[in-house]
Amino acid sequence: MIFKQLKFRGFYTFEPKVHYDKRGSFRRHLCLKELKKNKINFSVKQGNVSISKKKGTLRGFHYKSGNSKESKILSCITGSIYHVAIDLRENSKTFKKHFAVTLNSKQNRSIIIPAHCANAILTLEDNTILHYYMSDYFEEKKYSGIRFNDPKFKIKWPIKPRIVIPRDMDYKNF
Repeated sequence: MIFKQLKFRGFYTFEPKVHYDKRGSFRRHLCLKELKKNKINFSVKQGNVSISKKKGTLRGFHYKSGNSKESKILSCITGSIYHVAIDLRENSKTFKKHFAVTLNSKQNRSIIIPAHCANAILTLEDNTILHYYMSDYFEEKKYSGIRFNDPKFKIKWPIKPRIVIPRDMDYKNF
């Protein structure tokens, strides 16, 4: 696996070695030894799959509040997404700043997202499937969010979000 540290501390992308033959391809999707070798501490507690049927589906910004150490590894299995993270770590040099990466199924690239960061994805294709590894268990009462169009952050989405559930629309400004 090839790891690349991103401009925000604790964020990485990684690409696996892909093996091809006449059957198709094979790749390792997660390897705790590789993470440890790259000094990335991650313990899998849960795996989740998100299916978005339509291009322009927005999910987020979500984050787990309190003392959670919930990190995520996010991979785009089918389709493509625009992923935006907001750093909510008060001791971070990038506190309240955001950045974005595009992930798609052709790249086989994944992103590692550290705890205490809000995340949103916008699908860029119909029938986009995401897989998440989570380092903590889901507890609905501990989740919070930031509205995707909060004027404080001035996020420039590559396309206009078309499908946003009421919960994500109703978050207050930061």
